[in-house]
Amino acid sequence: MNNSQIQILAIYPNPTADIANVKFASNLQNSKLFLINSAGYIIDDFDISNLTEFSFNTSSLISGSYMLIIVSNGFYSEYKTIIKN
Repeated sequence: MNNSQIQILAIYPNPTADIANVKFASNLQNSKLFLINSAGYIIDDFDISNLTEFSFNTSSLISGSYMLIIVSNGFYSEYKTIIKN
């Protein structure tokens, strides 16, 4: 598996208020999406196995920047930033 397969292609809307949508380069086996706050703590994780798009609720998050990282079979994607209004 190469890193081009472990990619977040789009996050929209960004900034977001209530719902964030994430589009992936491909559907990955055994994959999780991690939401990490600016202090480096994991806020939530989502099973994204076999998905090419995923939506999650951001209404309970405080305003600020968060990172999204995919972990698939021990490989990490580059992180992407999402901003919560």
